[in-house]
Amino acid sequence: MKYFELTKEEEKLLKEIEAGNLVPVKNSQKTKKEIILAAKNTLDKNRNINIRLSERVLSRLKAKAA
Repeated sequence: MKYFELTKEEEKLLKEIEAGNLVPVKNSQKTKKEIILAAKNTLDKNRNINIRLSERVLSRLKAKAA
């Protein structure tokens, strides 16, 4: 029973897993830590933006927020 669509890459990985053709990665703990760190650094990024608003729009936004 299939509840979701797999991409071609995901289908290929699934077939490899089911066939038992995957080889364990050397230094898997180190690789895992590096991947987790990369994901964390990607997700932790904050961006500052600057926008220009008229006084009227700003006062309306402040009124809505209050």
